[in-house]
Amino acid sequence: MGTADLPQGNDIAGIKRHNAEYGCRTCKVSQSQLSDADFDIFQNGRYHHLTSRIYDEIKTARNSTTKKNIAQEYGLCLNPNILDDLARDHHLQTPQDPFHCLAGLAHYLIIYLTMS
Repeated sequence: MGTADLPQGNDIAGIKRHNAEYGCRTCKVSQSQLSDADFDIFQNGRYHHLTSRIYDEIKTARNSTTKKNIAQEYGLCLNPNILDDLARDHHLQTPQDPFHCLAGLAHYLIIYLTMS
């Protein structure tokens, strides 16, 4: 397990950068839903077995345009990184680093949950 700042962590997890439409490496929240406090993270979470299926779908796609479309739809990178050859969980083993997690939107989520 390792930790990285936001852009490098997304690279390690195989997720597009945080400014992409689906740039969160923990869930599939779109840019338009970032401030939605009712967004269901568990229902829309990124899970290793589902991500692995999508990568398999990308690998078996017939041409590069189809591969790019599938990757864009799910917010995944096309080019694998060196850690993809290891047996690992893309999402659990690339956690958000504590400072960026608590200093950003997660901070407001924690406040919201404690006030409810």
